Amino acid sequence: MQRLREHGIFLIIFVLSTLLRFLPLFDYQFTFDELSGLDRTQFNDLSTLLEKGVKVDAHPALIQLFIFFLVKQFGYVTWVVKLPFLIFGQLALIYAYLIGVRNFSKQTGLVASVLFSFSLIFVFYAPIARMYSAGIFFSLALLYYFFELVFHKRSDKRIYVWFSLFALLSALNHHINGLFAFTIAASAMVLISKEQRKPFLLACLFAVLAYLPHMPITLYQLSIPGIGVEAGGWLTRPEWTVFPAFVQVLLGTGWCFVVFLIVLS
Repeated sequence: MQRLREHGIFLIIFVLSTLLRFLPLFDYQFTFDELSGLDRTQFNDLSTLLEKGVKVDAHPALIQLFIFFLVKQFGYVTWVVKLPFLIFGQLALIYAYLIGVRNFSKQTGLVASVLFSFSLIFVFYAPIARMYSAGIFFSLALLYYFFELVFHKRSDKRIYVWFSLFALLSALNHHINGLFAFTIAASAMVLISKEQRKPFLLACLFAVLAYLPHMPITLYQLSIPGIGVEAGGWLTRPEWTVFPAFVQVLLGTGWCFVVFLIVLS
């Protein structure tokens, strides 16, 4: 009961966030991005999937493999395909709150919870069966265990195991996600104590060795021209005005962001 009282506001936010995402569970429709991924699951073996369903997508294999096994087991049922990604988003919300409470203050954790629960960006991408909500979950979990190692000096084995696992999952989820994991690991190497260095190196070594079978796919994908206009793609280079526009959407459309900034102050 004491924990319920202590974290009651977060529980209310979590319940509201869950209702917001799960009430439309049976009304969601697939986006073109999801349909592209689903179209690349119609193979009979893993080698063909990796060759024709993963390499051509320029994304790591994790999510495509996950969806492949999911639809083979349950079929192309919309809510079934989307459900795991909604769960990833809610797990990310828990880690966002824990990072705030453990390392800053309860207010920080609650502000992070509100942002991850009700910001248009997180609400929109939560049910999309691609690497978005999974990437947020893996990144926040990795960041949480980074803080536990570096600032709380926790050295029990399970912290190293979780750090290694989420670093690996991040790298297999998205290349930018993998770059984030590398940055976190490099930062931890500089900041951890000497006593922690050996087990931390072993944790990183495990993640690297587990990732090595994916390297041929990664190297092939990095050799493919990008989607930027300069490479013949469709994505134009962003202007400087994109960042304040992104912040405004992140904190609330219209003038809602002003309210959010007032609350923060």
